[in-house]
Amino acid sequence: MTHLGNQLHAIGRCEKPRVVQTGPYVVVHHPLYTSVLIQELLFTLMSWSYAPLVGWCIVAGAFAVEMPIEEHLIMQDPAIAAEYRAHMQRVPSRVIPFLW
Repeated sequence: MTHLGNQLHAIGRCEKPRVVQTGPYVVVHHPLYTSVLIQELLFTLMSWSYAPLVGWCIVAGAFAVEMPIEEHLIMQDPAIAAEYRAHMQRVPSRVIPFLW
């Protein structure tokens, strides 16, 4: 979270957007989504139940739908589209390194 600095907002768009390219963003495009998926898997281990795996599948499906929409919106912003396109070429993984 410290790598986001003033780029993290609950609602709306940052006045001076930039592409964060430090910390976990060097490995994946959406490290916050990665942490949520890891947390869901840890819930499975903590509860010794398959029920959290169902939740993991739902969350992963929601992220699979949401990520292309977010990336499309970022590519529509002329202020950061070129920088984000270059970042996408350098970091091919969206959530799970070398897999997704």
